[in-house]
Amino acid sequence: MAESGKLQRVYLVTGVSTNTALVGELSSNWTINGNNIDFSDKDSSWVEGMKGNKSGEASASLTYKKGSNQESILDALLAGTEVSIFVGEVSSGAQADGILGTALIASVAASNPDNDKITWDISFTFTGTIQRIKTTTTTTTGA
Repeated sequence: MAESGKLQRVYLVTGVSTNTALVGELSSNWTINGNNIDFSDKDSSWVEGMKGNKSGEASASLTYKKGSNQESILDALLAGTEVSIFVGEVSSGAQADGILGTALIASVAASNPDNDKITWDISFTFTGTIQRIKTTTTTTTGA
């Protein structure tokens, strides 16, 4: 069954498990890369490779809201500090399905049109291990 993207959000994570959604989110996405090292040469008939480092990025588009937690993202970029983010679904206050990691803010781009809302596009670059958070559901069958 298809899933709606409406429940998947970008959250700032503080403390052990305080998940605060970014205000005004319009859309978000994330990418995890498995970088491969190619060691093929002229004697190779197929690409030869081995696993390299993994990396990841995330982004969000937001309707700008002055005085909201969006401004802490710009502050983190200017200060060069990392943030802990969760991209996914939170259910009953707990991370239910998504990815969790520490990231640097790669960019904040503002769009200020004359006759429309202000939007921010934020890019995150993960700086360490990315965890997959997945809730498990137990299926029981009647006898």
